[in-house]
Parts: sequence; C-alpha cells; structure tokens
Amino acid sequence: MKNPIFVSFIIPCLNGEKFIAKCFDSIISQTIPNWEIVVVDNGSTDSSVLILNEYARRDSRIRVFTNKVQCQSTAKNVAIQHARGEYLCFVDIDDYIGSNLIESYPIADGCDFYFSNWYKVRKNKITKRLFPVKDGLLSKDDITNIQRWIFGDVKSKNPLDLDTFSSNCGKLYKTSLVKDNNISFVPMSKIGGSEDAIFNMQYLEYAQSGYFSGNCLYYYVSHNDSYTHKRKIDTLNLYFEQHKIEVDILKKYNKMSNWYKFLCNRLLIVSFAIFIVVARLNYPHKVKIKFLKNFLECKLFSDNVALMNADIFGFIYRILLKLIIRKQVRVVYCFIKIASVIL
Repeated sequence: MKNPIFVSFIIPCLNGEKFIAKCFDSIISQTIPNWEIVVVDNGSTDSSVLILNEYARRDSRIRVFTNKVQCQSTAKNVAIQHARGEYLCFVDIDDYIGSNLIESYPIADGCDFYFSNWYKVRKNKITKRLFPVKDGLLSKDDITNIQRWIFGDVKSKNPLDLDTFSSNCGKLYKTSLVKDNNISFVPMSKIGGSEDAIFNMQYLEYAQSGYFSGNCLYYYVSHNDSYTHKRKIDTLNLYFEQHKIEVDILKKYNKMSNWYKFLCNRLLIVSFAIFIVVARLNYPHKVKIKFLKNFLECKLFSDNVALMNADIFGFIYRILLKLIIRKQVRVVYCFIKIASVIL
C-alpha cells in the first residue's frame, strides 16, 4: 500500500524561471516526505515549463499541468481538481517554505485548518510577521473570530493585519472540505485581486477546528517582479466587484445584519491600500487624482462611509476618513502621496 499523501502543494507559475528552484527545493527538503506538488503553468514565455518538467522527471511527486488562461485564480482551481493530498497548501512560485512546515502541524489530529507565523523577505531583509493568536488547537469560536477578522473586524492597531489573515499562502486546508462545498477562486479578471480573502471567507464558514503554530514556516518574498508591483490603474476599479461578492457571501451565510459593519471597515482598509498603490504607480498626477475622485464618488463607496469606524485604527486612518467625509479629493491625494513614502 502506498504511503498517503498528506499535503498537496498548489503552485501557479507564470514566468517563474528565476524562482522555481528555491521554491521547489524548499518543498523537496521537507522532513516528512508524504507530499506532492501540483504546479500549473499559466502560459509562461520564459524557460519555466522546461524547468518544471525537469523537476517532474526527477521526482514523481511533482506533476505539471498547463492553463491557457493567464490567471492565477484559474490555475489554482485547476490544481485543486488534480490534488490527491488530504490537505492543500498554497505556495506562490516566488516564495519558499521552511523544511519543517508539514512536521510542525499535527495533521494526525485531523483539524480543518492549519496556519503559522511567517517571514517577509524584501531585498535580503527578513522580517517576522506574527499573528495575534495563541499556539495550539483552535475551536470553532476561534475559527469564527478569524473569519470575522477577514471580513473587517480587525482587532489590531495595524489594519494591514487584515491582509495577513486573508492570504492563503502557507496555510493548510482540508481538500475534502474545499471540494465538497465547491469552494474555488474567483477569476482575478473579475475582481482584480483579493481572491485569497474571498476563498477564506467561505472556507472558514465550514471549518470546525484548527491549529496554529507559533513557528515562522512560510517566506513571502516581496520584489518588483511580483503581481502586486505590476498592477494597472484600470484593474483597481474592480475592487467594487469584490465588495459585491463579499456582500453575497454574507447573505448566503445569514450574517448581513451583524457583520456588514465589519465589511465597511474592510472597505476602508482595502481602499487605503488601493490608494497607496495608485500613488506609487507611474501615471500622471491628473490621472491618479481622477481615479481617486471617481473612486470616492462611487455610490457603493460613498453610501458606506458613514458606517466606517476608523477609531479602532491608527491616526492615519482617522485622518483619511475625515478627508474622505469632507470630499477633499486633492487633499486626500496629497495625504496618500506622503503616506506612500512613509509606509
């Protein structure tokens, strides 16, 4: 009888020739060998496919698939359908993991959700990113609190912690729970980003138990070639489509009356992140100011401003919200430009 596959590492790849070796070698070096890599090439134009196929030739635990649509969400969905492991673990091709990731999780306990602290790597500087969670087993109430956090009930002075919980990277999800409940990633062409958050919002509704490891087991690499640093200004308008889907999820799970206020806070947090991205994009000032004006005047945004609560965050968010309420677009832009340099 073959050894069971504990973890299927799900990896989308688009022109990742510079990163494949470090990413794959970190998985191959796992102290527990019961894993597989399901990698989906997204139409790479570099030598990625050749490198992937060579890894697959040398190790039968690695399987390579292709996706004609250059979409990370679609690639993940394809990989999930081919996954044979008990758990799914999502890894970006430019990231890598600790050799003890699988070993650090008590998979024999059969929890629905496993995650850990992580490292952020930027220009050879490694910074610890810590979750405000105690080590050990998590109850359903703990899982629900994490779900609330992702919707916008951020219990932290640093709203960027919202993104920490929202990401799929390095977390383990029970494959049967994903497939049985038809949970998948929304194409980024429809929402522009945050597909991980929407996935987690749904998955955590069904998860009954979890486990958190205080070890840092995942290395998130930030660099100028990443998707985040190549955003186009027109795709940022798609955020309102994300918000509509998030509202639909609340309605599906009968949480609108109690949780919609959280989603309004999420709207403020994500909007600030979008404004920072816009400030850093290489567009003329008048184009970026026009974007901000249209964004702030959008009915979906303006109708929810009154429900936003910046008091639980730092002074930057409180100032931003006051400027938004006063509809001072140019002042908002100047404020964001300064913030984009400081942060």
